Amino acid sequence: MIDNTEDITSEDERTDILSLATGKSGEYLQNSEALAKLKEEVFTLYKSYLAVAGFSLTSLIFSPLAPLGFATLLSAGASLEYFRVIARLHDTMKMLLEHFGDDAIKITPRVRTNSAIIDLLVRTSDKRMFALIIRSSQDNSVLWREDRQQFFVVKKGKPAKKNDPLTKAIDELQTIFDLKKTKNPLMGITSSERSAPLIKAIVLAPGAKIAASNPQEIRTEFGEAEVLKIQTTSTTYVVECDNLVKFLLPPQKK
Repeated sequence: MIDNTEDITSEDERTDILSLATGKSGEYLQNSEALAKLKEEVFTLYKSYLAVAGFSLTSLIFSPLAPLGFATLLSAGASLEYFRVIARLHDTMKMLLEHFGDDAIKITPRVRTNSAIIDLLVRTSDKRMFALIIRSSQDNSVLWREDRQQFFVVKKGKPAKKNDPLTKAIDELQTIFDLKKTKNPLMGITSSERSAPLIKAIVLAPGAKIAASNPQEIRTEFGEAEVLKIQTTSTTYVVECDNLVKFLLPPQKK
C-alpha cells in the first residue's frame, strides 16, 4: 500500500472509492487487496441497482405517482452504468494479476490526479509505468482521424460518429504528469523510479475493436500487441482489452 495521506473531508465515492476505503486521501489499495475491495464494490452496486430498479418498476405499475417511479428508474440506469464501469475495472485487474502474479506487477486502481481519474496505474517488473484508462465503445470499431484529432466509432452499414469520451481520455491520461510534478510516491520513491518510462494507453473494453480502416502509419507493435499510436501533445496508445497482457510484456530483444 502506498501512503501519501491527508484527511478526507468530502470526497465523491464514485471517483475515489478505494481511497475512501482507507479513509485517507492519496492512500490506495493495490493488487489483491484492491481487487478484493473492487469485488465488494461490484456486489454492493449490483444489489443497490436491483433494489432501486425493483422499487421503480413497482411504482410505475401500482403507484399513482408514476413520474416518481420513472425518475427512480432513470436513476437506476445511471447506477447500472457505474456498476459496469467498476465491473470492467475489476475484470481487467483480475486478468492482469492472474497472468503476471502479485510479485511481478504492481497495480493501483482509480488513481486521482488534479482533474481526472486514471483507472489503472501499473508498474511492471522491468520498472516501466503504465497509465491506463478503460473505455467502452460497445461492439463498435474505433477509428482515429488525424486531421480532426478526434476518435470516431464505426459500425457496419452506419455512418461514423464522433466519440468524445474516447477523445477526452487522451487529455485525462496527460494529467498523470501532475503526480510526477508533485513527486507522488505512486510514481516512485527513488529518482530512478520516478524517471522510469511512463506509457499512456486507452484500453478498449471487451467488444470494441480497433477499426481496420485506421491508416497504416499509426499502427504499430508495442510489447507483443498490435496497437494504435496516437500523437498529439504526447504519445497515447490504443489497445484492445484482449491484447492488454501482450501490451504490458517487455519488448523483445532483437
